[in-house]
Amino acid sequence: MFSGDFLNGQITGHGVLQNVTGFTYTGHFLNGKHEGHGEASWSTGEKYIGYWKDGMRNGHGINWFASGSRYEGGWRNNKQEG
Repeated sequence: MFSGDFLNGQITGHGVLQNVTGFTYTGHFLNGKHEGHGEASWSTGEKYIGYWKDGMRNGHGINWFASGSRYEGGWRNNKQEG
């Protein structure tokens, strides 16, 4: 389920996306992908607040893992960098 902005049939702008797996993303989109600053949470209890590019965590962000540990720093293509 999505609520937010569309441009030329694509999710673009600010919005909220929730899917059946329990994933929720609130933030900016560009051409249907997470882009810019946003917050995501998973049904596992994991949560991320930070920057996205092309639908992946990229740039500075904070990730809280289901185990209770936390990582704050750089991300590139959904992988911790730093």
